[in-house]
Amino acid sequence: MKRIGKQTIWEGEHIRAVRISYIDSSDIEHQWEAVERVAAESVVLVVPVTAAGDLILIKQYRPALD
Repeated sequence: MKRIGKQTIWEGEHIRAVRISYIDSSDIEHQWEAVERVAAESVVLVVPVTAAGDLILIKQYRPALD
């Protein structure tokens, strides 16, 4: 997967909407719409843990994060 472009669709004081272009593993181009924070300095990460103490992880391409 490879991000090949990003276009701002709309921007306000706190958020912006963007359209991301990327190529998947089959060399097919896709468009993805996402919302970003304007001037954000940090992120939040949620890691699910089962009652048994196991971590649940999923490997998945996210165009917004490239």
